[in-house]
Amino acid sequence: MTSTRTDLRVAVEHARDIGARGEVSAHLVRTACDFVLDALEVRDDATYDTLVSPVVSSRDPHDESLLASASGRGWLVSGSVAHVPHGVGASKLLTVLRSRPLAGRERGLRVYSVDAAMSGLTIVPLASIDADSSARIEFDAVRIGDERVVGPSRDATRAVDAALDCATIVAIAEMVGAADAARMAAIHWVSERIQFGEPLARRQAVAHRVADMTVACDAVGLLLESALVSAITNGGRPDPLLVTTAKLAANEHLPAVTAHAHQLHGGEGYYADRPMHRWHRRVTSLAMQFGDRPTLRARAAGLLGMAPATKSLIARAPMRVPQEVEMVVSFQQAGVPAGVIATGVDFSHVDDETFAALHKAFLDHHVLCIRGSEISPQQHLDFAARWGTVHQHPYVPHIEGYPGMMMIYQVHPITETWHADTTHVLAPPKITTLVARNIPHLGGDTGFANQNLAYESLSPGLRAMLDTMHAVHYGTDLAYEQGVDAKKLRHAHPVVIEHDETGERALYVNGDYTRHFSGWTEAESAPLLEFLFAQASRLELMYRHRWHAGDFIMWDNRIVQHRVIADHGTATRELNRVTLHGDPLRGPAGVSYPYEG
Repeated sequence: MTSTRTDLRVAVEHARDIGARGEVSAHLVRTACDFVLDALEVRDDATYDTLVSPVVSSRDPHDESLLASASGRGWLVSGSVAHVPHGVGASKLLTVLRSRPLAGRERGLRVYSVDAAMSGLTIVPLASIDADSSARIEFDAVRIGDERVVGPSRDATRAVDAALDCATIVAIAEMVGAADAARMAAIHWVSERIQFGEPLARRQAVAHRVADMTVACDAVGLLLESALVSAITNGGRPDPLLVTTAKLAANEHLPAVTAHAHQLHGGEGYYADRPMHRWHRRVTSLAMQFGDRPTLRARAAGLLGMAPATKSLIARAPMRVPQEVEMVVSFQQAGVPAGVIATGVDFSHVDDETFAALHKAFLDHHVLCIRGSEISPQQHLDFAARWGTVHQHPYVPHIEGYPGMMMIYQVHPITETWHADTTHVLAPPKITTLVARNIPHLGGDTGFANQNLAYESLSPGLRAMLDTMHAVHYGTDLAYEQGVDAKKLRHAHPVVIEHDETGERALYVNGDYTRHFSGWTEAESAPLLEFLFAQASRLELMYRHRWHAGDFIMWDNRIVQHRVIADHGTATRELNRVTLHGDPLRGPAGVSYPYEG
């Protein structure tokens, strides 16, 4: 395939530059259409707004398919294709239909020119992913006749496949450009940011994360170059296995790179009009257009010549327990101070009796892990909502499509200190939940410390004094950088609180948020607070949770503190987090109140 419209090497370099600038450009779509038109040897000046390339009537469950039936000299096409780049506002669609043998028609591939205004065709903008460029194309019995065929109608499959692979190489280049720019911006920020008297980059967890990001960018870049060289040395027809391998690596690693950069960069990254946010959204959008990981793994297996059964085994997700099998829930205590592990829970159907048993175990042990059960992001949100109202974080973004759910990608300095979540607000969350999506083979445990035991093990005299006191909790630097009103970041809570369901008393001060006692200066408060922080984190009060893949864990933010144990080096650690609204805290000294001092 010799291109007359565009040069692949030039297109790749241009795509990397566009990615590095964080732009949403039509370059990728224009280049993809040009590659296809060159493959068909179309010599006119035809231009198209969008390229749509699904599979029609496929038997492979991992293919994105439309349904088609023969209609004279054409097809009646129904179904939809999601995450189509630059579909919004399109008027002319270059549509590649790859067909299986159907209704007497031969196997093959045809390219059609489709008008966006055709009856039955609808373009739906996807507001959450690059809203100005990505759409879902819906076909409702759209008749696409052979009179709309672009170029030769037969023997075009290999040439068009090669053109689409070239377009994929350009898309990967844009992802690499964006991810590498985000990585470099994060490195610069952590090198300049001073925390605890030294650059943030000198903290071991941060240095490991930066190294992890660099290795990922370099690895995908090398795979991209291999695919590009194969295309250049083979007359514009890249090695399909090299392209699929590079696509899979980009899909798996580059969204994590921009997400890590997003968090390492602190507050700047959370504004939608800033480069860090644009880099992350663009990489995520392109990864979604590539398809999911099982699909890519299955295609790679097929290119390696593996049998269909092996392809299916590699691609498929963990099997669900059939609903007709009776679920027997059992509990095993995990630690003396806190912690219980439940097994046999089916998140697709938690009946009232099962929920009551889980609720009792949670109140008794303060930390509840549910192990060995598959849980989707939506099931995570739904199950969390049974315990209370899902909390929307005021400045940390949620995962697209799952309001209230955050992705925890990395260790942050504040997570390495014993703390309860967001205690600087008037009504801190009562419960925090996590699901382990990608965890290290070793390390990365989470510690939990029982604050009821911390309080009860104090002397009667000290308990009596603390029962009369409030302590003032302040927001972190990240909240201030987001422009949150300072008055919303200072609240006084009772030093000793009473649990609103069990009546248990618990110590309620922590090293991340508590600065001084109400009516005391910070200097006066420091000796007693240091003692209480040490008391709160005594080893004999601690349960250390060793994560298993898929673990669902929830803890009582009113009664335990927690921290990550960052001993997992550069290994990836990804968890989904959902928190639940709490009420203003009460204790023997009174209730929580806004601090005006």
